[in-house]
Amino acid sequence: MIIYVAADFGSISGGWVSSHLIKKGGSINRSRKLTLLACALLILPVVFATQTGNQWHAILLIALAASRHQAWSANVMTIASDVFPKKATASVIGIGGMVGYALGVVTNLLLGNVLTNSGRIGYVYAFVFAGSLYLITLLVAHLMMPKLTPVDENLKRIK
Repeated sequence: MIIYVAADFGSISGGWVSSHLIKKGGSINRSRKLTLLACALLILPVVFATQTGNQWHAILLIALAASRHQAWSANVMTIASDVFPKKATASVIGIGGMVGYALGVVTNLLLGNVLTNSGRIGYVYAFVFAGSLYLITLLVAHLMMPKLTPVDENLKRIK
């Protein structure tokens, strides 16, 4: 229950934080990316969940990661509506969801193989990979789109 309540909190707080930064005068680009960076950094401690001898510490680390994952998700979904016109937003989210689910299938198959063949150490790899992926994703997204500038109805960047 703790993990799910933390995830609920994260879903709400993630949207609030970036909106608060925008209301204080921050650009959409800066506000969303700072929020995503904070989420990515706060997810990192989950890599220690397999190393703790205390189950409550592991639960709290996973709850923190779940909370920040939901905050991350709230902002990533909103970026699509910040950048793409209304008529394209649902398609962009849908394509992103499809790719995410397909990668989830592949990842689950690979993870099952790793855990079957490497035992307990496989969980360490899994948590390190999962905890680090947010920073890597943010870096790639920033390199692909240094500024979250909207596109017009013809899908051309608005200057």
